[in-house]
Amino acid sequence: MSRVLVICEGQTEAAFVRDCLQPYLLDKGIYVCVENMRGKVSSQRVAHFVRNNFRSFDKITTLLDFYGFQDREQDSRQALEAFIAMTAQGIMPQADMTEKFLPYVQMYEFEGLLFSDVSQFEWVQDGWNTDTERQLQAICNAFDNPELINDSPLTAPSKRLGAIFAHHYKKVEHGSIIAESIGLQTIREQCPNFNEWLARIIVTHSTRSVLFSRKV
Repeated sequence: MSRVLVICEGQTEAAFVRDCLQPYLLDKGIYVCVENMRGKVSSQRVAHFVRNNFRSFDKITTLLDFYGFQDREQDSRQALEAFIAMTAQGIMPQADMTEKFLPYVQMYEFEGLLFSDVSQFEWVQDGWNTDTERQLQAICNAFDNPELINDSPLTAPSKRLGAIFAHHYKKVEHGSIIAESIGLQTIREQCPNFNEWLARIIVTHSTRSVLFSRKV
């Protein structure tokens, strides 16, 4: 069984990994552990989390929001992920990061994944009604996929949810429940970047298992 560490931005992402990713990947022979950064995400802080855990896991990856990344100067997810990898390599120059470390940045933030099936926002019971459902569906219809719901102080996914539900939507309380109700299969179908990230984790484990069996 492979051991994978997911370094998460905060409590919401950590709950999502524990409640949704852990059981999903455990069925595939991958044991997932969680490290919660508790916000204030920067490339240097991520690099130190990687260094502190490097020898304890077969693979280390991240689940971080593009929106709000503190020292982000890059305009794309790929460029930011490359910068994170370069920063980690910089404080561990002798380590082979190529296979071990897989940086992943969610566009534009975790809450975007929840737009994969807006009907599951019914879990926000005090704020759910036909009008909120209509508003959520209108947002989905404006983008090709949930990961394209754009980032700005007013239009990031979490800001849109705040505007629609006011104080009723609580990300830590509702985020993981809604994601679990949607199901990872639907999220993977709707969110191509997330799907690719998860597929790379699974493929890496499969490759490692084949190599191990050959050695035995």
